Amino acid sequence: MALTSLEAVRGAWLLDPEDLPEDSVLQGLIGRAERLLRGLSPSLGDRAARDPDLADRVQDVVVAMVLRVVSNPEGVRSTSETTGPLTTSVTYGGADPGQLFVTDTEKDLLGIRRGRRRQAAFSVSMRPRR
Repeated sequence: MALTSLEAVRGAWLLDPEDLPEDSVLQGLIGRAERLLRGLSPSLGDRAARDPDLADRVQDVVVAMVLRVVSNPEGVRSTSETTGPLTTSVTYGGADPGQLFVTDTEKDLLGIRRGRRRQAAFSVSMRPRR
């Protein structure tokens, strides 16, 4: 698909540019994000090639996906710190912290169907045969 550039990711980063990982890491994350989107909607690349607005939305979503990972690479879900009498707590894991994921709102923006698809294997027709 290759609809997202390193410059788009770097341009969206609001903090110190030195905090971003090197280009090869960012390019790897961009590739993974675009492959994840293609897995959810195999026609997304073709649709984006025909629709410049959709292409812009794909880029926005990929940038958001990459920046979520870059801003939370350890996968920290929550932290807590108290000074007296010294309490520190870090919670890891949960619903996708530190991982590439697409939100439901982003799926809607890209026209990707949400929810479970109807299972076709092992389905039985309830209509009588004629």
